[in-house]
Amino acid sequence: MSSIPKELERKKLNETLFTKAFQVASYFIYEIRELRRRLIGSRCTLVSYSPKLS
Repeated sequence: MSSIPKELERKKLNETLFTKAFQVASYFIYEIRELRRRLIGSRCTLVSYSPKLS
């Protein structure tokens, strides 16, 4: 048996794992941005609707 198929198999596995890791990281970055956007939006909403104290 030649070592070339094993190397190609390992390379393909590494590429797949890297791709999946990148997808997971991108998803979490998106979720964090959405949470920040919602928090900032809710702060603006709370501030804009709060009654003025005299």
